[in-house]
Amino acid sequence: LDGMMSRFTVNSIDVRGYPDYFEYDLRDGKTVQSWWDIRLTRKSDDKKIVMPIMYVHDFNDEGKITRSMAYYSSKWLD
Repeated sequence: LDGMMSRFTVNSIDVRGYPDYFEYDLRDGKTVQSWWDIRLTRKSDDKKIVMPIMYVHDFNDEGKITRSMAYYSSKWLD
């Protein structure tokens, strides 16, 4: 993260649409998927970049997050 922050400025983190909630029979799964746009500026040349990212959070019966994953392409940072 330090390497990224030395090369980019984070301008905003914006939610896209509405999160989706899923309940699964398998192991009583409770999952929320959400989509975001990370708006960055590359410091070397002031190039504006919008990097889409999807988060997946799994919850237990008490509503506590038990697992968190993010899916994105680091190619946006080249």
